[in-house]
Amino acid sequence: MFGKKITVSWESVGKIALALLGLVPAIVLLINFLNSRSPQITVKNELAFPVRIYSNEEYQGIVPGDSKRTFRFYSERIFPIQISWQGVAQEDQNGGTVGENVTGTIELVDNHQTVNVTYTSGKIDYFMPILTNKTDMTCRVFVNKGLPSEKYGGLLLPQAKRVNIGYYKWLVNSNVTLDCNDGLHWWGDKNGKKGPALEVEGPNGQTNLTLNP
Repeated sequence: MFGKKITVSWESVGKIALALLGLVPAIVLLINFLNSRSPQITVKNELAFPVRIYSNEEYQGIVPGDSKRTFRFYSERIFPIQISWQGVAQEDQNGGTVGENVTGTIELVDNHQTVNVTYTSGKIDYFMPILTNKTDMTCRVFVNKGLPSEKYGGLLLPQAKRVNIGYYKWLVNSNVTLDCNDGLHWWGDKNGKKGPALEVEGPNGQTNLTLNP
């Protein structure tokens, strides 16, 4: 009365399932192709800390340190665009802000372009001191001491290893100064007095400094 009963064997079901599974790689390839053709830019953050990304002053998202992220847009007509970034503030154990806020802007970024965020990408260069104290003294840390951009970097405890004190403006006469029990120790140029050189290593702008006994 209701028509013939349709019987489907497990063998037929298996064949259909295998056929559908065979389509999955093709579907994935199609999705990846469509994504690759959509309007987009990629931001490669080579700094040690995360940055917030803005396009034409509109917030897009965060890119973690030493990683990259692709941002997609609704139309190709918006290009070229302005891409800017702001460092995500890092806090010390007391809740205070570590270092200065790293910022930068690149004008006229084209569709499918990769923007590299390094310590020299913006109009202002930055560097990131990493301090090791092999003495038994507690030292106060100052960056760019004696300059208008002087900043207090916190305390460096005895026998501390690889303490990251954040990013600071990189100037021709920059210095990192330690005020310890036995006096001042510094790297770079402090009020015209030269200390050991501040040598930046890698695209994240770090400089490794060690206070020896």
